[in-house]
Amino acid sequence: MTEGVCVLGDTAVDLIVRLPEINNGVKVMAHAPNLNPGGSGANSAVALARLGIPTQFIGTIGEDQYGQVVEQDFINEKVGVDQLFVEPTLNTVCVFAFIDQDGERFLWGWPKENASFISIEFERINLDRIKETGWLHTTGILLGTESSGRDATLKALEWAHKNGVTTSLDLNLRVGESGQALEKEFYDVVMNAVSNSKYVLGSDQEFSLLDPSNNWEKTVEKLVKLEKVAVVRRGKEGSVLITDGQRISSPAFEVDVVDTIGAGDVFDAGFIAAILKNHDFSTALQWGNAVAGYTISMEGARTSPTFEQMEDFIRKKMG
Repeated sequence: MTEGVCVLGDTAVDLIVRLPEINNGVKVMAHAPNLNPGGSGANSAVALARLGIPTQFIGTIGEDQYGQVVEQDFINEKVGVDQLFVEPTLNTVCVFAFIDQDGERFLWGWPKENASFISIEFERINLDRIKETGWLHTTGILLGTESSGRDATLKALEWAHKNGVTTSLDLNLRVGESGQALEKEFYDVVMNAVSNSKYVLGSDQEFSLLDPSNNWEKTVEKLVKLEKVAVVRRGKEGSVLITDGQRISSPAFEVDVVDTIGAGDVFDAGFIAAILKNHDFSTALQWGNAVAGYTISMEGARTSPTFEQMEDFIRKKMG
């Protein structure tokens, strides 16, 4: 029986910088920069814990000021840190999140060298803890670079899949402007992770990168044949879940967007939380949309709701 979630992933700090606004033809810096804990996997872990799901984080930080911020935040949010590994020779990354007037973000990480988040030794992971919780969630962020983090992610997913642990993967392919399909080597890595994941989540753009014709629907068709549950986030169009014999859509909640940092990460948490609480797929999509909608109406990814706040948000939005 699933009792919680182990999140294997990246963690960092986010320095949120809102780009100048135009006021009467003059550029105005309306907001001071703001430093918050971040990271795709870490965002999902904190959002799950706020929804009342027992959550453990598996990842690596440096022995530096940013690492201290990350660890203390997990402790404050009641995320288990027994497997938060500290490496003195590595750097906890700071992600500069530049936000435009529409709330869209451009992300840039620093330093590039000796980043701690891609360093995770599989042998250090407590596999018994993963089996006890019953769910392993991870992110494609760790797959992007040939590293011990990539190796650990692939091995952990394979082990969990073989040992009856529910597995989920957020593609998190960091879609660029080109929209081109992935290079074969990276495609093979991603599909290796997909093969051991029951739930595959991502934006329609990310799913499209897994198809030569850049068509997310064709990617989903392929995943359905592999007996996967595909959860596609479509921004203002909401989300859709497709699996064998089922196609369920859920509309997005209308909100005033402040920024979209971590929207996908916290969507994952809402979706997973609903499944863990034995709700159907339709409700799981609604929870994912609600948690994401709540979060993007405020600054930063760590504004995700508690369970009670999510329920209140849905109730008010549904009338």
